[in-house]
Amino acid sequence: MQSETPKVALFVVTYNAPRLLVPQLEGLRRFCKDDFDIILIDNSTDKAAAEAIKYHGEGCKYLKTNASSKMGSGSHSFAANLGYSKFSEGYDFQFWIDHDIFATKPFSVVEILGEKLMAGLGQEKSKTYFWPGCFMFNANEVKDVDFSPSLGLDTGGNTYNLIEKHGLENCVFFGEEYFENPHFRCENPKYNHYTVINDMFYHMVGGSDWEGVDRNEERLGSLLNILEEKTR
Repeated sequence: MQSETPKVALFVVTYNAPRLLVPQLEGLRRFCKDDFDIILIDNSTDKAAAEAIKYHGEGCKYLKTNASSKMGSGSHSFAANLGYSKFSEGYDFQFWIDHDIFATKPFSVVEILGEKLMAGLGQEKSKTYFWPGCFMFNANEVKDVDFSPSLGLDTGGNTYNLIEKHGLENCVFFGEEYFENPHFRCENPKYNHYTVINDMFYHMVGGSDWEGVDRNEERLGSLLNILEEKTR
């Protein structure tokens, strides 16, 4: 049973994907062992999708952005930064996930972090930073988070400042394994796979379909079937 002041905020940034939101919320509620609130940051551009997301998100805190599908990483980071500015206060820990990340086993943000300050999927380009699609941190110690792109880096690029400030020794970088989707093939090879993050989370790569995958509804259906098998 949740207390009046949950320690953990689970931030979900979603975009035109109510079909994915339903199993995602079910998984979070089933597997997260912490005392938590779920905060939906709805970055949808489609009115019907936004209405469905708000409906299925009953019981969650909800924020609708004024998104632009033409902004790419800029739109994603704007949504995350807006949600952070509106809802950060009052939580000891935050876990940021995109709508195509699904819990498949029991997990605890508090236990994963332990004495560390940040954890998640790291990206390495000109700088090391955390991808905000799967990123958690101790909000009492890690302040002024900015998910904006920076130095040519993708969404979350500015989190390299947090890593440099607090040190790599205070970070946990998740592993990610790639698996072929046995039920679907398309011309772009990266969409013929799904990934497993730290043996706890399933990542439906490109679930937002921002590149316009051919037969994407068929692809998502096949991936949801795999997810259902994993969580039985």
